[in-house]
Amino acid sequence: MRTTVFSRALTTLVAATALALAATPGAPAAPALSATVEQADDPYREPFRFLSAPDLFNADIGDVSTSGYYTVGAPNSWSPRWAETTQNLFGQLADFEADTYLVAGDMVNGRWHYDRGDTGTFGPGRTIPERIARVRRAGETYYPQWLEFWTDAGVPAWRVRTAVGDHEMGDNPWKAGATQLAAYDTYKDLFAEHFTRRPDGTPRYPMRPVGTPQEDSAYAKYLDGGRVLLVTVDWFDKVDGAIDVTVDGGQLAWFDRVLAEAPEETTIIVQGHFPILEPVRRRGGGGPTTAYGESSPIWQSMVRHGADLYLAGEVHDFTAVKRGPGPVQITHGGYAGNGRTDFIVGDVLADGSIQVDARTIDVVARSRARIWQTGGEIRERVSLAPTSRSVGSLVVSSDGTVLQRTGCLDVYTGPYAQKQDCTR
Repeated sequence: MRTTVFSRALTTLVAATALALAATPGAPAAPALSATVEQADDPYREPFRFLSAPDLFNADIGDVSTSGYYTVGAPNSWSPRWAETTQNLFGQLADFEADTYLVAGDMVNGRWHYDRGDTGTFGPGRTIPERIARVRRAGETYYPQWLEFWTDAGVPAWRVRTAVGDHEMGDNPWKAGATQLAAYDTYKDLFAEHFTRRPDGTPRYPMRPVGTPQEDSAYAKYLDGGRVLLVTVDWFDKVDGAIDVTVDGGQLAWFDRVLAEAPEETTIIVQGHFPILEPVRRRGGGGPTTAYGESSPIWQSMVRHGADLYLAGEVHDFTAVKRGPGPVQITHGGYAGNGRTDFIVGDVLADGSIQVDARTIDVVARSRARIWQTGGEIRERVSLAPTSRSVGSLVVSSDGTVLQRTGCLDVYTGPYAQKQDCTR
């Protein structure tokens, strides 16, 4: 992860050449950009900044009156108070002016095959095909509004890079005969349509595991003139009529090849929804993790090819784990739908070192009153503090050595436990 003077000069030259060509008389005009179309990365910046907030919301927050099946007076999962909260939350994240914003899953609640109270808001649900159609209508309602929260705050949608979490797959458990299993392809397609494909259906990310079940949900992207490589994995596969939580087969082969081909000076950041190493603090997250560990093929690939960070969510609390020559795993995030929001801000410096700041936004007030969402209810109001606070820090050198760690990112050797909260 060393950045050389030559690589910075080359990046500057390429950027200058591109600008000159764009200014040449008679040159073809650049295509217009939509909110979901990929845009060229900014030229080299020092430091390169990323903000990572997995499990952001973990709830369906949005105005459902746009659904063609909505009837006046039916419940809604939106309120003026949530409008204030989303403006506050996304405004605070935007203020960090990150070069890329990462959300490793659980953007929504996603239990769209349900209809609490039989409202009919997303259509009938008497049969499995009707419930699958209801899933599609819900996704087409909530995902665009989720992206609008970013763009309204001034963050272009192409800067937001997401991963599939269990809530993007209807939420676990996926029991035999469950609608989530029947709707598996619909859930995956909805994610791809809004986050990894352009409006014309072409892939947003050319670097992807083509020919695998994850070709539209896993991807890699060189950022900041090539000195940072982001790789996003999809932990979900449908095998023999059940959902298997793993990274293997074709996706694993692609992942290993992408990391192997990265130049030595590249900083490699991997994001995926589930932690791999234990122990980690947990605050209400119950996803599987212990089946993986240091011996898992995906972790061994990251060790072998010098990955620097593995960023995961699901457990809604902070833990930084560093073992041997492997990357630093940071679990963090969650979840504004019911409480405080946790995230990290990282700076990749010119010498290849990484500085990480763990931050939290405290809850000022929350209502007992609740409002509707398809799979349950959420609080009618969650008011957040106007500014976040730092709860820990981490500094990793260019050779992977942890130079400093404090607060929530300090060494954790505690047990597997629920409802921990290192920020209090």
